[in-house]
Amino acid sequence: MARSTLLVGLVLGLVVAVGCEPASSLTPGNQRVQVVATAASVSVNPSTVHPGQVDFILELPNGQSLVFIRSATGGALTDADLSRLAQNVDAEGLASEVMDVSCCGNVFHETLAAGKYAFIVLDPRRGQPGLPPAAMTVVNVQG
Repeated sequence: MARSTLLVGLVLGLVVAVGCEPASSLTPGNQRVQVVATAASVSVNPSTVHPGQVDFILELPNGQSLVFIRSATGGALTDADLSRLAQNVDAEGLASEVMDVSCCGNVFHETLAAGKYAFIVLDPRRGQPGLPPAAMTVVNVQG
């Protein structure tokens, strides 16, 4: 019994270690963007980066998450996409990635082409379709 418990513990530890990157997993040479969000606001600093590898460093209160938005094809958003997103978080033609701080850390790595990308904070009434985001900001990638 002790042997099987030890084996299960080792397997679980390996899964956790492989599936997560620690908070200090900033990649040398990558651009860094601080993303600060609350239930009612989100900001990025700097708001403009160059195309390539970007490390987003999240500063969120416990339990808070935010959503990174790009086009459904994986590229940048158009001004029309941003306008639709500001009116309705369920707008078609967009792809989203939920980001939050966990035991795996607070750094997310993205490869971005020139254009605009958005971070949004969802309204707590998210169960209702067609709501605008509680907050939204744009990352400009200029190349």
